[in-house]
Amino acid sequence: MQIFHGGRMCPPELLPLADQQLDYLHISVGAFWNGSIRDANDQTSRGVMVHDRVGDRIPVMGVGILRTPDEVMKALETGIPLIALGRELIMEPHWVQKVEAGEEEKIRTTLSKEDQKELVISDQMWEYYTSIPGWFPIV
Repeated sequence: MQIFHGGRMCPPELLPLADQQLDYLHISVGAFWNGSIRDANDQTSRGVMVHDRVGDRIPVMGVGILRTPDEVMKALETGIPLIALGRELIMEPHWVQKVEAGEEEKIRTTLSKEDQKELVISDQMWEYYTSIPGWFPIV
């Protein structure tokens, strides 16, 4: 598997990557639904922008603050075929199993200090996670 880390690229710069025999493009944009950072009037998801330009040649993976199954389904309805869950799986390691079992209401969507031990999050990582405003919904 070839891994390419491109840093900050805009959709036109991604066009050549679509022809490089990559398995997929993982578009990490903070929040899936964030719009353009260059044009405040364009609120189209950046992941959707990329998918619209290269999705016919390479699968695009979207990611970013999709906490519930409904949010993931809404994101998939955009045509993006792959969704990554990062923070969600840290907060709720059994996210997929709970969805499969029809137990969506049991999915943890916030964290408290008490959850740190159960989730085996080190003190260093807990400090890091909680130092970024809004990264994890802490209660």
